[in-house]
Amino acid sequence: MAPLLPLLPRCGGGEQKPDVKAMKDPFTEALYPEVTDHVHLCPSCATARFEES
Repeated sequence: MAPLLPLLPRCGGGEQKPDVKAMKDPFTEALYPEVTDHVHLCPSCATARFEES
């Protein structure tokens, strides 16, 4: 799997994973819904980011 790593998107947590998606930042969306920041997160990092808010 090492040859595919350069092609995989990098999560906000710093890891390259196949399930990383561009999404609205769950932290800022919960606190400030009018902000339209997009970040790259995997599901587990997105959940953790939302729980921080």
